[in-house]
Amino acid sequence: MDSILQPSQRDEYGLPILPSGQANTRANVPEVTSDNWQDIMASLGVPKETSLEEIRKEARVKSVNLISNWKELRGILERHEEIIRKRWLKKTKI
Repeated sequence: MDSILQPSQRDEYGLPILPSGQANTRANVPEVTSDNWQDIMASLGVPKETSLEEIRKEARVKSVNLISNWKELRGILERHEEIIRKRWLKKTKI
């Protein structure tokens, strides 16, 4: 229980570092190559006529939005962490 309440170590992006022995794998994510990208995109529902450059551009925009939203959420959590921890402790005592 106490280990859950301990703040985890974080990398340079603020993401939790996994304890040794736990793999951070992407076993179900195929490697995208110039030969297979259209098949992979089709399996995700992207029309075949979509160019690789269009996909990359959209991915860049979405990744920027994702990081921005994550930073905002992290800031909210940091501002309210003490209250959340107190309420969690109260709730788990019941």
